[in-house]
Amino acid sequence: MAVVRREYYYRVEVVKYAPSLDEFDKPVGRGSIEVVCHRFRVVKRTPKGAWIDYYGYYGTPMEDGSVRPVNSTHYRFVGDNDKKQFASPTPEEAARHFIHRAKRYASIMRARAEQAWEAVTLALKGRILNRWPESEPETITVEDNIQ
Repeated sequence: MAVVRREYYYRVEVVKYAPSLDEFDKPVGRGSIEVVCHRFRVVKRTPKGAWIDYYGYYGTPMEDGSVRPVNSTHYRFVGDNDKKQFASPTPEEAARHFIHRAKRYASIMRARAEQAWEAVTLALKGRILNRWPESEPETITVEDNIQ
């Protein structure tokens, strides 16, 4: 009996859960997050990378007991030398890539938040610029816009 060793690729992601609702359908709390490591089976290996079963459909049984057929739309190519790899060959490398992505995302969101607070500060100081021509009327009635 031959032992077949399956190859897998891994990706670590954040899963966000909505907060629970009270009796008036209002959110209670902030919700929660989990950091999850997904495992994708390698369908085919090439010299440049691997095709992974992104949705996990290949070989899964359906309600009638038959096996789900191969569908190429459920596959995703992951290059070995790609700068932005979707999945990694080891869980450790996937965790390292996740930390890098999360730090980058946090820095982008921090910059956006700083710009938003700067805009609020300018508006509170009354430094709002008018960007319309002087000849344009100040008020517009609904009848003027009907075509």
